[in-house]
Amino acid sequence: TFPSCKKGGEKSPSTGIISGTVFSKDHLPLAGVKVSIDDRERSFVYSDAEGKYTFRSIAVGDYSILAAKEKYLSESKRATVTKDITTKIDFQLGVGEVTLEIEREAYDFSYDRFTNIINVKSNGAWIVTPSADWLRVDNAIGLGDNSFIISADENKGDEVRVATLTLAAGKVVKVISITQYPRIKLLEVSMTNPISDTVVLTFSTVVEEIQLASKYGLCSGNLEYNKQPLSKEVRFKYSCGRLGQSYPFQLTVKSKYGTYSQDFDVDFFSKRIKYPVVGS
Repeated sequence: TFPSCKKGGEKSPSTGIISGTVFSKDHLPLAGVKVSIDDRERSFVYSDAEGKYTFRSIAVGDYSILAAKEKYLSESKRATVTKDITTKIDFQLGVGEVTLEIEREAYDFSYDRFTNIINVKSNGAWIVTPSADWLRVDNAIGLGDNSFIISADENKGDEVRVATLTLAAGKVVKVISITQYPRIKLLEVSMTNPISDTVVLTFSTVVEEIQLASKYGLCSGNLEYNKQPLSKEVRFKYSCGRLGQSYPFQLTVKSKYGTYSQDFDVDFFSKRIKYPVVGS
């Protein structure tokens, strides 16, 4: 015999089936129960008129399964999928109103890789669904008063990234906002238009404090700027700036999650210019 193959010679993945029946506490079949599995697609099906449900072509491995229906207490169980085998998992739901509580509705994190524990209070089972690939959970399905761990890699981009965690227990839904800030850095230097001595610095995230100094030793002109801008954009005037000349500066900025220092040059031209900043 030969192993089954996909087109192009690729081996077919090892899969199995999960099937079962959802009952009430009175041992009656329950129709319309949402049964969810924590596979990559966060798949779900609904039980039929006989309370039966089936997941087909599930990759071999261990999974959590959640059964939930309005006016019933949700329930979760673990299942192991074996190649070409049907794994039978039944549920028995008791009548009741599901409760679901979270500690906070929003979390902010720095650009670094992070992990964090989220605590949940519930009288039933619940499922967690992240809205973005960069945000991960260690266990998508929990039961009762429990917790799960969220994690993310370093934010290497230049923008704030935001994702949500949706927790559902039956019809009860809670949403948690997760914000991860970028590393603070100078993205762009530009001049205002029409030409003036105003320089515009654009940063990757909000600047809370800034120290700015001229490194041009031939002129002691003042720098006019707000040392606490609380903005992604900082503007300053340099009285020594002359048309067609380039001048060196040094800055140190602080954001909510870090400090950044860099030397940079400003070219004073007769029209508005923008150029990317290359540096640490």
